[in-house]
Parts: sequence; structure tokens; C-alpha cells
Amino acid sequence: MTETRATAPIDRVRLLARCRFPSTARSALEPAVVLVPFPAIFALASRVLPFSTPAVFGLAVLNAGFLVRPLVIRHDRGRGSCSRSRNLSDWTGRRVGVLTLTPDDVWRRTHAFHHAGHGNLERRGKLH
Repeated sequence: MTETRATAPIDRVRLLARCRFPSTARSALEPAVVLVPFPAIFALASRVLPFSTPAVFGLAVLNAGFLVRPLVIRHDRGRGSCSRSRNLSDWTGRRVGVLTLTPDDVWRRTHAFHHAGHGNLERRGKLH
């Protein structure tokens, strides 16, 4: 028997139910996905610099992609998706802030304003 569209939302709910609670193993793996290749590509680019500027530019573009993941980690951490421990989440946010050159307290405050005014075009750009 084929599945009907009426049963599809229930299946999605079951599928997504495992994402409701933070996974310690996944939370430990996510920073490693960034913290290993980012400095390695940076070091490679510094060694290649005397030989090929275009190659360094290509490595810089590649490495810029690894800066997107810390922003996602920071956002997930702010929602409590990474860890049940507030201290660990704060520690992670501060370390990500060093990598992205954005202090965690500043990001947290401006991001809260973003969510408070999301969709309200009269408040766009206002931080108070």
C-alpha cells in the first residue's frame, strides 16, 4: 500500500523527535569539524603565499566556508541545542566568538534584538 500525504506529517514528527534534545556526542564533534581544517588551511595558505597569490586566494575562499559553521554552532548554542549545560554553552559561545572576531555578549544582545524585531520593518536597524 502506498503512503498518503495525510500520514506524511506524522512520519516527519517521529523523524524530527530525535532532534528535540541535545546530543553530547554531536556537540563535541561539531567544533572539531571547524577547528581542525580551519587552522590547517590557514597554515597551508601562509606557506603557499610566497609562491602563488591566486592559490592563497582560493584557499582563503575555501577557508571562509569554514567560518559559516561556527556561526551556525553559535546560533544553535544560543537556543540550547548543543548542550544541556548553560556553562558549557557559554564557554562554547566565547570560543566561537574568538574565531569569528565577535564577542559573545555583543552577538547575544544584537541577536536577541534581531529576533525581537524580526518582521517589524519600523524597528529595522534599531538596537533599543
